[in-house]
Amino acid sequence: MMLTLILGIVLLLLFLYIMYKHTNTILERVIYWLVFIIVLSPVIIYYFDLYNLPTKMGWVKDADAGRWFGFVSTYVSTIVGTLVSSFVVVLTVLKQIQVQNENLKDDKRIENAPLLKYYIKNESIDEANQSFIFNSEGKIYNIYFGIENIGLNHAKHIKIKLLNEEENWNRTFQIEDEQSILKKGDTYWFDFIINFMKDSSEKKKISILVSYFDMLNNEYEQQIDIKHTVTDALEKKCKGLMTFFGEIDIKDEHLKK
Repeated sequence: MMLTLILGIVLLLLFLYIMYKHTNTILERVIYWLVFIIVLSPVIIYYFDLYNLPTKMGWVKDADAGRWFGFVSTYVSTIVGTLVSSFVVVLTVLKQIQVQNENLKDDKRIENAPLLKYYIKNESIDEANQSFIFNSEGKIYNIYFGIENIGLNHAKHIKIKLLNEEENWNRTFQIEDEQSILKKGDTYWFDFIINFMKDSSEKKKISILVSYFDMLNNEYEQQIDIKHTVTDALEKKCKGLMTFFGEIDIKDEHLKK
């Protein structure tokens, strides 16, 4: 039984030592030191009493051994108890401070978050910036894609990625600016000029993936799925073939960690 106990304590201390070597913060190191003390203190006191080490080492006389051992045991127990209770208090306070800081950070992020509103049309927009998506020979049509920032602050590093799984292609564009910034209240239009290899009467699906940063460098991502049909009718207001949008699914933006 005693051998099993000793082996268990040794293995526990070895495990704690290995974990201690991988700690990164002072708080983590303090936790492991406290665990060391809590585990070792009863063991040390037990073996000092079992083998009467204080008397054998000449620290106390036989008559005083019991009294001194009782004093040391009480003293060590009090210290360990005080350390543990103090650590629990400190850990609780630090946790509350961490939660409070995270809440403040999240509130600040919300106060600075852009909110993008999207427009998807087939009718020509004069101020749209042309972006060509040519894959092969096929009929050409236009999708006018507008982004308006109606949020509380500017958006930057905006990237627009178009994907078509059916024909296995994707293209990435950005606002014509070195930092690709969309200021609060501004709108930017893309004129996506697209051609398809398949019959123009077939229903088509394009996904638009918009990624952007706020002014605190938090990154957001939002996906838009567009189902539409291209006709053979030429329309002056469309500058190309008429397109009917059957379903536009604008998903909620999400914060990327």
